[in-house]
Amino acid sequence: MSADPLFQLSDVSYSYGSVSALDRVSFRVDAGEQVVLLGANGSGKSTLLLLMDGLIFPSTGSVHVFDRPLTEEALEGDDFCRFFRSSVALVFQNADAQLFNPTVEDELAFGPLQLGLPEKEIRERVDSLTSMLGLEEMLKRSPHTLSGGEKRKVAIAAALSTNPSVLLLDEPTTGLDPRSQVWLAETLVQLRKAGKTIITATHDLSIVEDIADRAIVISEDHRLAADGAANDILSNRELLLSVNLIHEHAHRHGQMVHVHSHSHISDHEHDHGHP
Repeated sequence: MSADPLFQLSDVSYSYGSVSALDRVSFRVDAGEQVVLLGANGSGKSTLLLLMDGLIFPSTGSVHVFDRPLTEEALEGDDFCRFFRSSVALVFQNADAQLFNPTVEDELAFGPLQLGLPEKEIRERVDSLTSMLGLEEMLKRSPHTLSGGEKRKVAIAAALSTNPSVLLLDEPTTGLDPRSQVWLAETLVQLRKAGKTIITATHDLSIVEDIADRAIVISEDHRLAADGAANDILSNRELLLSVNLIHEHAHRHGQMVHVHSHSHISDHEHDHGHP
């Protein structure tokens, strides 16, 4: 573990009016880690990502990033704000909330333009992302004409356009078909090899082993329930039941809990050769 964490959250609480979203949550994330934030819908995972992206700020407690407090005041300073916004990128759960430019090509160029990069470098970044994520056929299309999986690809590409060292993903498998889910997992593996720190909020346990080494679990009362190796968390049936991430029909293959939603039972049975 490095001496200085990339992110340090200390006793962070957050409320939307009178409704608590997080209650005294503390953890650290080091540079280069691949972490999932696990919890049932409404547990506070998305709120954590918004706090780590500096879009909201704790009601109590503190968030530090790059060994500096992440506060409204800190982000008012041009130098730190520019550095932070180019270093940390958030991909929202709803891609439509993130895509607003006339074409996919414009989406990819928008972030670098805001950073004031030279036109040649912007072009190189757009071309590189287009090739990496296979976006050639959609560059001239409006983002709002794309399928859900295509929108997700463009949203991730747009987030990567500033070459961030940290990628925050909120429920990235929402609305994706199986082929797009495989594409997402493979893309995150590529980014991991490139040294990115990736923090993914999800309640989809089927992707955890592919994208993370560590899992931080948030309970339905918005507190930290567990923090440990992803495999250990997935093997802890009692924990997963207690935070409403699995139901009583979850079962084991060896030491690992196998989890699926009711809507995936038929696919699961087919895969295992059952009628």
